[in-house]
Amino acid sequence: MRRLFLRGVVFSTVMFLPCALHAQEEFYHPELEWNTIETGHFLIHYHEGAERTGRAVAKIAEEIYEPVTSLYNHVPDRKVSFIIKDYDDISNGAAYFYDNKIEIYAPSMDFDLRGTHNWLRNVVTHEFTHIVQIQTSMKFGRTLPAFYLQWLGYESERRTDVLYGFPNIVASYPLSGFVVPVWFAEGVAQYNREELRYDFWDSHRDMILRSYVLDGKMLTWEQMGVFGKTSLGNESSYNAGFAFVHYIAQRYGEEKLVEISRNLSTLIETTIDGAIERAVGKSGRDVYNEWRDELARSYAARVAPVRTNIREGVPVVFTDEDEPSSLNGRYPEKKAATRFRDALRQQPESMPGCCARVVETGFANLYAKYSPDGKKFAFVSTMGGDYFGSSGLYVADLKTRRAKEIRSGVGGDMSWAPDGNKLYYSRISRSNPFWSLVHDIYVYDLKEEKETRLTHGRRATSPAVSPDGSTIAFVVNNDGTSNVATMKIDGSDFKLVTSYASGEQAYNPEWGPAGDRIVFDYSIKDGRDIAWVRPDATDLQILVSGADDSRSAVFIHDGSRLVFSSDRTGIFNLYTYTIGTGAIEQLTNVLGGAFLPTVNAQGDVIYSAYTSGGYKFYSMEAPSVLAKGDYHYADISGASVVAGSGSLAMRTVEAVGPQYDWSSLRSYDDTKLPPFDSRSYRSIFTSLTIVPFLRVDNYNPKNKALDVIKPGVYLFSNDILEHTGFFAGAALNRKLERDLFLQFNYRGKIPLFYHLGLDPVASIELYNVTRKTDNVISLPASTIPVDLTYNLLEFDFVLNQRIFSSSTHVEFRFMHSRYTSIIENFINPETNPPSLVPGSSDLYLIANDLSLTLTHEAIARSSTMEINPVGRKIWLRIGRELNKFNGDGEYEVTSTGLQPVYKRINFTRVEMRWREHIPFFFKNHTLTATVRGGSILERTVDDFFDFYAGGLIGMKGYPFYSIGGNELAVAGLAYRFPLIDNIDIRILQFYFDKLYMSVYGDIGNAWSGKTPILRKFKTDAGVELRLESFSWYAYPTRIFFNASYGFDEFQRIVRGSPVTYGKEWRFYFGVLFGFEFD
Repeated sequence: MRRLFLRGVVFSTVMFLPCALHAQEEFYHPELEWNTIETGHFLIHYHEGAERTGRAVAKIAEEIYEPVTSLYNHVPDRKVSFIIKDYDDISNGAAYFYDNKIEIYAPSMDFDLRGTHNWLRNVVTHEFTHIVQIQTSMKFGRTLPAFYLQWLGYESERRTDVLYGFPNIVASYPLSGFVVPVWFAEGVAQYNREELRYDFWDSHRDMILRSYVLDGKMLTWEQMGVFGKTSLGNESSYNAGFAFVHYIAQRYGEEKLVEISRNLSTLIETTIDGAIERAVGKSGRDVYNEWRDELARSYAARVAPVRTNIREGVPVVFTDEDEPSSLNGRYPEKKAATRFRDALRQQPESMPGCCARVVETGFANLYAKYSPDGKKFAFVSTMGGDYFGSSGLYVADLKTRRAKEIRSGVGGDMSWAPDGNKLYYSRISRSNPFWSLVHDIYVYDLKEEKETRLTHGRRATSPAVSPDGSTIAFVVNNDGTSNVATMKIDGSDFKLVTSYASGEQAYNPEWGPAGDRIVFDYSIKDGRDIAWVRPDATDLQILVSGADDSRSAVFIHDGSRLVFSSDRTGIFNLYTYTIGTGAIEQLTNVLGGAFLPTVNAQGDVIYSAYTSGGYKFYSMEAPSVLAKGDYHYADISGASVVAGSGSLAMRTVEAVGPQYDWSSLRSYDDTKLPPFDSRSYRSIFTSLTIVPFLRVDNYNPKNKALDVIKPGVYLFSNDILEHTGFFAGAALNRKLERDLFLQFNYRGKIPLFYHLGLDPVASIELYNVTRKTDNVISLPASTIPVDLTYNLLEFDFVLNQRIFSSSTHVEFRFMHSRYTSIIENFINPETNPPSLVPGSSDLYLIANDLSLTLTHEAIARSSTMEINPVGRKIWLRIGRELNKFNGDGEYEVTSTGLQPVYKRINFTRVEMRWREHIPFFFKNHTLTATVRGGSILERTVDDFFDFYAGGLIGMKGYPFYSIGGNELAVAGLAYRFPLIDNIDIRILQFYFDKLYMSVYGDIGNAWSGKTPILRKFKTDAGVELRLESFSWYAYPTRIFFNASYGFDEFQRIVRGSPVTYGKEWRFYFGVLFGFEFD
């Protein structure tokens, strides 16, 4: 009897499931009680503690509803739900345009690559514009996000007891229902309605684009369309998109934005090029080139006065002593040293750039702080990391010119203790109840090299230690409002210094040298002002205010002046503010931007200068103030000029559609909110999402062409808060072979578990798979063919709980499965006349499996984390399997008829897989070590329950079922490196980004009984190509090809017949959302 093995069936059936579940929040909060505000067009769901933010969102959403929907002449078909979250220190928003759902985090955005705007006005309008604009661009409507084309190919199986081989081709490719590039989606969302000005072209945005243009480093037309870059690169797509959208609106008319959106909804458009050409008469690339050339001319003219009197100091450049990145994206040793030096920039060869010659030392070097003795300075840097989240705290010695990392994961302002022996800082962590991601304050003893946590769940940032070392001032956040607070140096005696409660924001507190004042940044709408207050919460005053953005003030040594950053000329520069007179004088005159100054006792300044490569440190020795003169950034009108305020204000675009009281909408006062009624949250489900697919599933080489085509559909829907949801799928071919599954998830309070402090995700899963083949039956005088159907029915109950850390979880799974073979009706030709023999079934396996699986995944976040991961993944499983097995088809006669004779095969199965990705000498080169082991304890059992070592998920030089046994041991080594790190080519809807190659080898074996000697172990080697790409701008498309050779030829005796393996090339191919299968 040929048997249907579970491994290949389940792999091929559920291979494509995770793609539909990625939107679910990874960390959920069953402890929260939720309420709902219902307005005319929206449902606002907020949890306890976020009431003010919920009410503010309700007010704002209704005010901007008609201005946004009228521009696109599109109204969502049901009320849009806003979910307000204030349990993580995250500033973000997300629009789920297929679900009419928007998620907003309450904390106001404080991002080093953007200016300051009213957070809720900005994010509510931005995300709702996404909903409206992208729904306008949809090809199939909200119900059908995509169609999928899928292909499953299989190994040619040689074992007579196996129905078909394991997959060696796995492809799933979407035909997307929306085709909107990143630059356009984010550009129009930031533009929203130009008259509202809740987001505008501020000095940060202009700085980023200006620096790129002056240094000839603009994102290409193709690069603008996709994410997948560093923090700076992704933000640059936002930024360039905003500017380009405004250019289109000014040059060709605002109505063209709507026309382009509607053009994208047609089936013929696979990229935005044609949609733009149909709207404006030129291809998208031509319009981009036109805009790029005008930017170059405009910026060159605007910075010409600045170039006549550059004042910036000299760059502080770090050169790496160590090569590859560590798990946190920087260097191998946690306290690795790097050398730094001061260097004057060379003269440019052609048109002067911005700051292109600064050596790359990470794109974010920020928050420099001189030590009390002036011999060192501390700073935060991303070094070799790709994202702001990979930054760390460093200390540089000015005499030895060396710097070492103190603590990874630090990304904000910090402060020295007065004696210089300790550093106080905040860092974000999930080491909190329910894994909330919040900031707390820590102190690091530089002599003891020991970190101590001072607060727990305080949501505290930007600590500043008082001159006498007794008190820490810092910023706390709650319900979308931040305040300055103080506590004693040991973390006790918490006090609020400011008492804001209506969305006001405070930033970057600094003590005066006498300890009697705390200066900080303040904001309620756009930009920042500089304020100060006494530590006892009295005498709060605004020192520097106006239409410009002024921030990050620090006292000079004697307390007579402040040094701060301001964009009053259109470019951020450093200024001094004289206490008492209020006189403001300029210190720097730069092309990029000057931020975050620190001043020592001699008056020397180190600051973060923005360049086309990000933020770099510059130093100035006791700088004098600049004489007044005509050397500032010029205002030149034109479609490429999109500045934000004052003399550089955005030109008004001719309005499209109905007009509103724009003045009233701009002069909002969100400190006063209407008394909205609210009710307890009741489950609201998203509309049913339908994803049809067409699968070529060629598991039976005897199938005819139409038999391998298997149409199907995925269905899913979730509660708006994702407490409950289901995901189902069905596929059926012409022979009525079926693949069915249903998954139901519950993410809420589970009695008993919740009271024990546990919050597992509970799942119920059902699978049913049938496969048909032919067989023969021996009759007394002849042998006749019969149709045989194999049926697998499985029920799983799953609990998944995080333990120990946010990257480790344990899964309990109970699995009940039933394997049945069914002989269909057949004609017995040996009777006279021939008779119909009714079908019969054989339930040959009843299996129950209780298992615990521990998974630890610590892959460093980077722009190459999918194609070339760094870090580790560990998987450990122990299961108790209780089986009733009738593998030999034995029956006994009973009073009720024939009954199968089952053997009880009960055993314990242990499995382990450890994959370690290690940086290897050169940038983006890695060495991956893999160890895999398994054992069936207690006794040797039937080979139906074997481990298998070969195939796509194992030793690729051998077929999956070729190396099997009750015991398993495999080790592998792979070396991966980039072939092309920036392809930047688009062909139709495909954007090709990176190409990597790896060479690998494995040694391993599987056996039952006595362990074989080492020379009996099998070996293989191979080559893999990985292509990182995108389709339709939004869908990751990861393509791999493997060629592997098995060096050892061997035979297995299967049902008395020899089967030969090895000494052959084997090939594998895949197109999926990811490269790894574990």
